[in-house]
Amino acid sequence: MIKNLIIDLGGVIIPLAIENTLQAMKALGIDIENYDQLPLFKQFETGEVSEHDFLTAVVRQYPHISTQQFIDSWNAMLLPIPKNKMEELRMLKNKYNLYLLSNTNPVHTKYIHNYLQKHFNLPDFSPLFKKVYYSYECKMRKPDAEFFNLVLTENNLTPHETLFTDDTKEHIESAKKPNEKTFLFNPETQTPPKYISYSSVIVILLSATNELGSALTDPSPFT
Repeated sequence: MIKNLIIDLGGVIIPLAIENTLQAMKALGIDIENYDQLPLFKQFETGEVSEHDFLTAVVRQYPHISTQQFIDSWNAMLLPIPKNKMEELRMLKNKYNLYLLSNTNPVHTKYIHNYLQKHFNLPDFSPLFKKVYYSYECKMRKPDAEFFNLVLTENNLTPHETLFTDDTKEHIESAKKPNEKTFLFNPETQTPPKYISYSSVIVILLSATNELGSALTDPSPFT
């Protein structure tokens, strides 16, 4: 029986539109398709570089833009969180132990937390999760298996009672190593079932489409 849910943030709870950021950056003269794979960005996501030093380095690289212009262009990928997503999280909280596991950074979390305060009267995600794990605070990021292990060990979670859902296949593959049950959420094809039954208990998976799915009794989508 599933007792614990480890949930990804971007692409699962928060809809993403990476193209918005790429277009905004291109308009500023920053034409980099895989900017998030650059060492500086990875170091920022793992807390190796402070927010001040990161933004200073970016503006030094592109002196024709302001710090706020870059921040706005980077946050452009973060779409509004559907109201029903938050309602589903509250429902899940009543049945399961919820943990948030995200590759993110202080620039994005400031924006997200302000959004939560403005639209849902929440200071951050802590009221909805037993614990929140942000990569820059933990000094590690997915797909590092140690990041998944950290959640399991700190909270004494049993792997076969734990379900991890993410929208990135590489992260799912890495999470299998600690023997967690995993589910690859694919918002692009909209194929994942929204309801999975475990021993007559309904696990409501978050849906980027806001549409209700059918109940399944066969846990075959899981590994």
